[in-house]
Amino acid sequence: MRYDDRLKTALSGQQTGQAAVQWRQLIDLLAQSPLGQDQTDVAIGLARLRHLHEGTSEPVRAQSVRALSGRLRSAPLVRFLCSDKPAVAAEAVRSARLTDEEWAAMVPGLPTRARGFLRQRDDIGPATARALSAWTHADFVLQDDRAERRIVDQSEAEEPAVEPAVLRAAQEATSEAGSSAESPSQISALVDRIRRFQEQRERAEAPQLPLEGGSAPEPAPSAERFTFETDARGLIREAEGVPIGAVAGVSIAQEAYEDDPGPDAFAAAAFRQRMPISGARMRLTGAPMVAGDWRIHAGPMFDDRDGRFLGFKGMMRRPHAADDATITVRGTEDSGSDQMRQLVHELRTPLNAIIGFAEIIEQQLFGPVSSAYRALATSILDDARRLLSGFDDLDLAARLETGRLDEDEGTTEAGWLLNRMADRLRTLTDMRGVSLHLRKAETVRAFALGQQSAERIATRLVSALVIGCERGERIDCVIRTRIGMEPVNLIDISRPKRLAGKTEEELLSTESGADEAGEPLLGLGFSLRLVRNLAQAAGGDLRFEEDSLLLRLPAVKERLGREGAGRLD
Repeated sequence: MRYDDRLKTALSGQQTGQAAVQWRQLIDLLAQSPLGQDQTDVAIGLARLRHLHEGTSEPVRAQSVRALSGRLRSAPLVRFLCSDKPAVAAEAVRSARLTDEEWAAMVPGLPTRARGFLRQRDDIGPATARALSAWTHADFVLQDDRAERRIVDQSEAEEPAVEPAVLRAAQEATSEAGSSAESPSQISALVDRIRRFQEQRERAEAPQLPLEGGSAPEPAPSAERFTFETDARGLIREAEGVPIGAVAGVSIAQEAYEDDPGPDAFAAAAFRQRMPISGARMRLTGAPMVAGDWRIHAGPMFDDRDGRFLGFKGMMRRPHAADDATITVRGTEDSGSDQMRQLVHELRTPLNAIIGFAEIIEQQLFGPVSSAYRALATSILDDARRLLSGFDDLDLAARLETGRLDEDEGTTEAGWLLNRMADRLRTLTDMRGVSLHLRKAETVRAFALGQQSAERIATRLVSALVIGCERGERIDCVIRTRIGMEPVNLIDISRPKRLAGKTEEELLSTESGADEAGEPLLGLGFSLRLVRNLAQAAGGDLRFEEDSLLLRLPAVKERLGREGAGRLD
């Protein structure tokens, strides 16, 4: 026969050391079922925890309860922990392993917040569910801001609701007491106390209608931001800045559709991948204080000891004019472009994840992979990169249309631009089997625009023409300067055979090759129109000659230095 006296030993020793250490020790010992323990020791242990409560920080208390997951089987300890702060109470309800009867017996004595956490469990029994349903009305009554003026004394507010029959019995007992000098005062006080409580509750539940000459009660102000914490399933279990009942149980893990409440696809995907969420959209419904659109900024939490995922922690804020796609700055005509940019942003995130996994398989970073799987990963990688390039073009076109394209100031040397184009297009020319010859004239002035803008315009134009070539073709690209009052740099690019003889209208409307392997996602016509718009925004233009395409970009008015002739093949 074995006798577990660890709790008695811990209680009989001297109270030395830090309060947090003693708290952890007692929590661990009291967590087991009290049936095998001395009830006196259990009561003394709970009293000792109350004494140590102030000396132990809330994060330490919450973490110590979290560590008991699956081992918390003491109903008295659970009842004690549920009266603590929300973080501790939530962990206690989540970690407890009690029977259906124990939960049902505990429900009436639990704080409202703890009953809310218990409702989120998906393993409650029928007895517990019936007990919770009896308290649903009282737990979910919402009052306006003037409710604080109607709150009675704490001892009165915690009195349970009394049925009329009980009230009549108390009144009869009062009349029977009659001449007693002591009983009438006690029972009368009880009757008055019960009557006051019921009157207070009836006034709180009655609809507040404006009286004649009066005004309707002011609605609660809308919250602008609040912090929150979820469990491992993505359900909000804690919140500061708004009433917990308004957001408890809301999920950030399941994306919403159309006008339904919930997060967007970006937030849901980030939750599944345990990645930080920044600026994702969220819609809440219910109480006017929280109803409407929000932006989520949060990150994942992991257990320090075993790395177990615990949930997300962060904050939600109302959208600003700068990041709300439904608010336009330049007018209603920009709303479509803003929505396009938001759509591209949401599509780019999962696509980058696909590219990352395909590269892992292709490069065998986690171990050997068969040639068939590597070939499949290579095909997926090519298609994903093609999609990503198309998304980048859409985002660039949307920013250009709304006037939000970043201005890149400075100058760009022609030699630097040719080297960058050679590096950027080498993979594409090798894949297509195209010979690309880049060179500049003997005296070429620098471009009067920044390096990012010059590279973006020239590289997009040349890559579109390379894609339009047949295998074995050659593309010549020459840069020269035309001197004048407004000097310009001319980039002359030869046409591929399949584009020879086509007019400007035919080229700008070419979309037929968009579905062929390796072709631009949005077609050659879209790429040429985008390059022309970018060039015009920079002070240049794109012209269509008989045998070539001529890109005109502004050059600096004063030559910065003599450059020798160069050729990059």
